[in-house]
Amino acid sequence: MLFATPKTVDQQARAALFRGRELLIRQRTEDVNALRAILYEHGHVFPIGIGHIKRMQDLVGSDTCDLPIIVREECRDLLAQIAVKTARIKSRDRKLKELAVQSNMARRLQTLPGVGPLTALAVEAFAPDMSQFKRGRDFTAWLGLVPRQHSSCGND
Repeated sequence: MLFATPKTVDQQARAALFRGRELLIRQRTEDVNALRAILYEHGHVFPIGIGHIKRMQDLVGSDTCDLPIIVREECRDLLAQIAVKTARIKSRDRKLKELAVQSNMARRLQTLPGVGPLTALAVEAFAPDMSQFKRGRDFTAWLGLVPRQHSSCGND
C-alpha cells in the first residue's frame, strides 16, 4: 500500500494561491464570454480569447458605435470587471514568481528546459514527495504525461 506524506503548511498555502488564481481566470473567462455574447447579439463578432479584449473595448468606447446606450453601459461594466480580475491575476502571478525565487526546489526545477517559475512552484505545491516514486516514469505517470502501468511487468 502506498501512503502519501502530509503536505506542509507552505505547500498548502501555495496550493491555495494557485487555486485562487485559477478561480479568477475562470471568472474572467466567463466575463469575456458574456461580453462576446452581448456584442454577438448586436451583430459584432469577435474571436474567442482574452487577446481580443482591446478590440472589444475600442468598439464599446467608439463614438460611432451602433450599440444602444444600455448595452454600452453593460459592456463597460463587464470590461471594468475584466480589468479588475486581470489586475488581481497579475498580482497573484507576481506573488507566485517571488515565492519561486525563494524556494530552492523551484529554482532547481527552473533549470529544466520549458519549466518556468509557475510550473516549478506548482510541482512543489501539488506533487507528493519525490522519494515516493521509484523512477522518473512513475512521476510522469502521476502527472498524466505517460500511460499508467497496469501490467505486472513480470512480477507476480
